[in-house]
Amino acid sequence: MDETYSLAQVRSMAAGSAPAGDEAETFSLSQVRAMESAKQPSFNEQMLKRETSDLSSNLRRGVKDVIDTGAEGLAYAWDKLTGADPAQGEYARVQSMNEAGRSEWKKANEGLILPHLQRIGGNALGTVPLTSALGAGVGAAGLPRLGNAISSAGMTTGSGVGQLPTRMAGGGINGYLSAGLVDPEAATTGGVIGAVTPPVLQGAHAAVRGAGNAFASRGSVGLAREIAELGGADPRNLEELARMRDVLRQQGPSLIPGAELTVPQILQTPGLSQLQRSVKAVNPGALGAREAEQAAARMEALNRIAPVSGTVQQAAEDAGNSIAAYAIPRRQAETGRVSQLFESVDPFGESRFTLPIDKMRAAEAKYLGPGTFGSGRDARSAVRTAEEIGQETLPAVRNLPANAGRTQSLEQAVRSLGGIRPNADFLGGEINSLRPRESGTTGLFSKSGKSADYVAQLMHERGFLPDSDPATLLEVLRNGGGRNVFAHDATEGGFQRMAEAAMGEAPGAATIAKPVSYGEMQNLRSSLNETWKNAKLRGNTREAAALQQMIRDIDSGVKAVSEGRGAPGDFFAPDMVATWKEALGAHAGKKLRFDTGPQASMFRQGGDGMPQIQGAEIPSKFFSSSRSQVENAQAFRRLVADDPRLMGDLQRYAITDAAGQVDRFGNLTNAKFNRWLDARSGATGEIFSQQQRAVLKAVAEDLRRADMAENLGRSTGSDTAQKAANMIRLGLVDHPAAGWAASYIPGGQAALGMLRRPFANARAEKIGGLLADPERMGGLLDALITRQAQPQGLLGMTADPAMHRAFPLLYSQGAGGGGN
Repeated sequence: MDETYSLAQVRSMAAGSAPAGDEAETFSLSQVRAMESAKQPSFNEQMLKRETSDLSSNLRRGVKDVIDTGAEGLAYAWDKLTGADPAQGEYARVQSMNEAGRSEWKKANEGLILPHLQRIGGNALGTVPLTSALGAGVGAAGLPRLGNAISSAGMTTGSGVGQLPTRMAGGGINGYLSAGLVDPEAATTGGVIGAVTPPVLQGAHAAVRGAGNAFASRGSVGLAREIAELGGADPRNLEELARMRDVLRQQGPSLIPGAELTVPQILQTPGLSQLQRSVKAVNPGALGAREAEQAAARMEALNRIAPVSGTVQQAAEDAGNSIAAYAIPRRQAETGRVSQLFESVDPFGESRFTLPIDKMRAAEAKYLGPGTFGSGRDARSAVRTAEEIGQETLPAVRNLPANAGRTQSLEQAVRSLGGIRPNADFLGGEINSLRPRESGTTGLFSKSGKSADYVAQLMHERGFLPDSDPATLLEVLRNGGGRNVFAHDATEGGFQRMAEAAMGEAPGAATIAKPVSYGEMQNLRSSLNETWKNAKLRGNTREAAALQQMIRDIDSGVKAVSEGRGAPGDFFAPDMVATWKEALGAHAGKKLRFDTGPQASMFRQGGDGMPQIQGAEIPSKFFSSSRSQVENAQAFRRLVADDPRLMGDLQRYAITDAAGQVDRFGNLTNAKFNRWLDARSGATGEIFSQQQRAVLKAVAEDLRRADMAENLGRSTGSDTAQKAANMIRLGLVDHPAAGWAASYIPGGQAALGMLRRPFANARAEKIGGLLADPERMGGLLDALITRQAQPQGLLGMTADPAMHRAFPLLYSQGAGGGGN
């Protein structure tokens, strides 16, 4: 039976399909049906259009629910304030108007689902500012964790994922307030729903976390999570993750540019060291490249202090030759200058100076008196030398002998000489004629006597003879004539003897002071100064004190003479003193600069006539690990007067030596370099500047840090080692079952090995890339913290926080939403 249509229906359908302006066109019934069927949407299409027709209107309706509740509350308060009956006053009017609006919306959305959910979303949006403001107020009142829990609807306290009671309390308060703002009658239900939502979601998350991690762990964030756990952080504790992130990011500027640290070097944990070794064993990749960069950067840092100059031997040779070429001519020039100064002190030899010998004796007695032994030889020698040049001894006065006043005849005087010796060639006849007994000359002649000439000369000098002629002597002696001849000194000697006897005892020998010249005084003082220094070096403190006191006594005497307070006859003018002091200072400076310390050997000749040290031997005397390294380095600075060029030469030698503390691959090692630096800590403090020492210490610390990161936790059976090894595993490809199955397939093991290698390399490269890049690792930890901080839905997927706020509204308001 054909379907029938009324005239109105036909007209309506025709009007809907007819082109505009063509009212005369006619249609058959089949055409009308076709047009009606094409025009009419399906039921599902109609329902979908109604469900999604007006999102913004539904959200506004949800927000207005909150506003309506607030308006009703204000109207109720107004009626109470004015004394009106709320059932008939302003409250009743506002409630009636709001109810009309809600009813109109419900009627328009009867049987729909999405508009109601959208309205609940609007409810949540309308309550967010109020609950957030309440949370902020509670936090400002001294309860920050509860405030955060209220603001986040119980999802976080702002300090980790724990503290479930606080989060439940915050969720309950948030739910109570949210539901109550929409419908006061549903506030309690909303509070209960808000309180139970956090533990329910946490339990659901824990139940599916394992499955979620199975999918997420192979990604970069998942790897960061496993690395953080090996580094000692609980991946569920946001505070620990944040601390690790901050440590990775807080690496300030380095004194070794290009030596950026790796994650294991920064965190220094056994787990990461185990992981680093496992990764490098499979594929050094990024980690190996970063370590090579670090090794090159350390060497470059040393080169910036001073360029490494070939081998240590070459550097020593270059530095030694430079030092010798500088020092030897300067010492010669300084020696000449000092000599000129000393020579100009007393160019005309006018000075006279009485040595303080008594004071020198007193110094010797004070420090080296009775009871001392083992030293004092030099001090005693100094006093003796001063006595020899500064004193003279006057001989004792001798009185004439007692027989000086007696008379003596010529015969007696001749006999006292032993007689006259006969001489056949000269006066032989005269002498022979006097020998007979009758001539009275017996005993006057003797073969062992003196010659006649000598006796005659002496007798003439004494006054026995008028002349010295031997013939006169013989003539006077003839016939005993010499017995009555006396010398004229007989009376003089007698009178002198009587005078001396009247004066009493004659004075004995006497020692008196004798002024010395400037040259003698300076020689003595220089010797005293040298022996004083030697005594100090030998540890003879008492003798050194005595010698030093003698030097002071001489200097005090020189000053007294220059001021006119010296002994009579002393002379040392003030201008002489000034020049002398200048010469002493120059001499002391020269000795300190050139002859004190290791440099003294540069100017002493050995048995071969060459300097005791030369060339490559020189630098190691000034920069070494000896106990006197500080003094030796200070001696070098005095020698070269801190000349930048020569300081640089010694620094190049030292840095070349430091750069040689390497392993077989040519890389600096922690053990060698730190041992080298520790052994020379005193010398480096004198040779290098503060900035240069800071770079050396930075290199040492960098090596120590890298060595610790490489060797921490070296064990094979620990849980940490197993976790590190598991990170490199490839899942099913590494499973023992895969190996068992491959063993039953021809070529299966080889194929499985070929399959494992590229996967293992790729896996190790990915992990090594994260370990070598702290900045990237910190960014992944940020992402992990964000993921962990947000509430988790099924399979650990992040849920929108708005959902948490909507739960109390959804369950407390029912499907209709918005209360009534």
